Amino acid sequence: ADSVLFAAAFCIPLVRLLIAADKKSFQLCLVIWPMLIGGMIANGRRLVWVEISIVAVIVLLMTPWTPVKRALVRVMVLMLPFTPVYFAVGWNSNSAIFKPVKTFRSITDSNTDRSSATRDIENYNLIHTLKMHSFVPMGFGHEYHEMVMADDISQAFPQYRFIPHNSVLGLWAFAGVLGFTGIWMMLGVAVYFAARSYRMTRNVDYQTAALCCIGTIFIYLMQAYGDMGLVNWNGVFLVTPALVVAGKLAVATGAFPSTRPFPVTAAAAVPALTTVTAITAVTAVTPEPVPNLGPPAAMTIISESPGPPLGPEPRTLP
Repeated sequence: ADSVLFAAAFCIPLVRLLIAADKKSFQLCLVIWPMLIGGMIANGRRLVWVEISIVAVIVLLMTPWTPVKRALVRVMVLMLPFTPVYFAVGWNSNSAIFKPVKTFRSITDSNTDRSSATRDIENYNLIHTLKMHSFVPMGFGHEYHEMVMADDISQAFPQYRFIPHNSVLGLWAFAGVLGFTGIWMMLGVAVYFAARSYRMTRNVDYQTAALCCIGTIFIYLMQAYGDMGLVNWNGVFLVTPALVVAGKLAVATGAFPSTRPFPVTAAAAVPALTTVTAITAVTAVTPEPVPNLGPPAAMTIISESPGPPLGPEPRTLP
């Protein structure tokens, strides 16, 4: 579960760096990343590197071509010819310099260790359970069907057939097709809102928040697929704010306009001065007759805005 926290914290300065591409964002990465990388190495979970890699690819595909992104792409292109050689040489090596290759192999090849092999057996049993209960699910609180026996862990973990490691397939098996779709749909809607919000605004802070929401949800999905992500509190405390922020951003940026009327209050008279000042400035430059704005009460109504404020002045990106 700590992998979710480490990966999400790592991706926040990464997103900011790729969007803003300024000195402040680079300094933030230099301060935060060493501590997080040290924590991830000490935690010893291979899944965290997969989560960071997937989110990095998503962010690279969605962000504009800033100088930082161009530099990263050039480095990857230069490394591309050497990557197959590096993997071929280190595929069966136990040297520390080839540890990334060993981690990649343990994820993709189930014959590297017993843990990966038993998870393949569990996945097979979950898929078989889903086939038996596709449209009429057996629900939570029932054990999945163990068609192929793996290592007996009932003494150490008696609930292993109630709480499978692969939470995604487990949810499919227990909730069926319709149940899984209904539960999982909120994550897809949040990603949709966050992606539209990112495209609808030029505010750097809003764009950073939108991509962080998408990254957090994808990190959670990978954690759920790889290591019991649905039953850990870290996922709850990270995904819930991501869902809320994605919804708020959709309204604030106009990606999903709000139809809720805003009441007229006494405080609305203050923005009226700004409206009148702006109209006066425009008419001072353009020699056209000034429209009749009516009494002060009318000016207050004109200044009303049906949408919420968009925060600070947006920064123009290169």
